[in-house]
Amino acid sequence: MKKLTKHIILFILPFLIGVVLLFSIPLNKKFSYNFVKGECDNKASWIYQRIFEDERQIDIAFTGASQTSCAIIDEYLEKELTNSLGKNMNVANLGYCRRGRDIQFVMLKELFKHKKPSILVIEVAEDEPKKSHPVFPYLAEKSDLWGSFVFFNQRYFSNIWKGIAVRFE
Repeated sequence: MKKLTKHIILFILPFLIGVVLLFSIPLNKKFSYNFVKGECDNKASWIYQRIFEDERQIDIAFTGASQTSCAIIDEYLEKELTNSLGKNMNVANLGYCRRGRDIQFVMLKELFKHKKPSILVIEVAEDEPKKSHPVFPYLAEKSDLWGSFVFFNQRYFSNIWKGIAVRFE
């Protein structure tokens, strides 16, 4: 029995070391936001570009799920606010399809780190989803990913697996 246990441990040890190494390397944000191609009309790529690469400030940010993503026309709001206020207002619709507060958390954390908007409008649902957003593990930092264990998060272990996959890629 001891010999079997030793062989099992020796077999699993390289995988554990590999996972630790994958999570010790910082996540490449550009890669991870572009990794989810085809998801939500490539909105993650646009959000990356708007937060990290676009030099324009974001004065008003909208965040939420599909309702926000489809209902808010940021270019129109930007034009109307600029015309009526007489000063340039930059509006960004960061709504992302499907519900999940955790993906909004990841994106807003980056937004406030890089753009510091004056106004944030958050879509509030009647009830919070019991599952994590399917794209969350691809965008989350390791602290957000490992710390996302909540009693009602039904996708915790799936999130860890997807987080390993994006880091391996």
